[in-house]
Amino acid sequence: SHPADRSQVQCRVVARMSTPTPSKARILCLHGYAQNAAFFRQRTGSLRKALKAVAGDFVFVDAPFAATAGFLGDINADERGQSLGWWTFDEATASRPSLSHEYAGVERSLELLDATCEREGPFDGVLGFSQGAALAALLCMRRRTLFR
Repeated sequence: SHPADRSQVQCRVVARMSTPTPSKARILCLHGYAQNAAFFRQRTGSLRKALKAVAGDFVFVDAPFAATAGFLGDINADERGQSLGWWTFDEATASRPSLSHEYAGVERSLELLDATCEREGPFDGVLGFSQGAALAALLCMRRRTLFR
């Protein structure tokens, strides 16, 4: 097991902004590398406000792995919360995740989101940032019934 692996923890929906109505969309929200669900929720406040007429339920999920990349430097955990990632990479072969040829944990993150979709879905869309956007694309390819 990877030392930064938090996958033994069941899917944890950290924040749900909800005013669900049948006519409003439900959106699954996936944060980027070195972020977390609460931080992503905070950073998307203006977008959520702009979408409030059409989207009533935003479900933010924490990634299962600690983000430990050396290039991150000092991140103020008091301001941003825990730094998480949807997968890890081998720093011995690449200086950044985007340059790596090998990733660990992608399948585990997809399984976590499968469970989230089963428990919290259905969803009308998915919003991802950076690493979360890449995972959103993989999730859409894997779960063709993700959306209503």
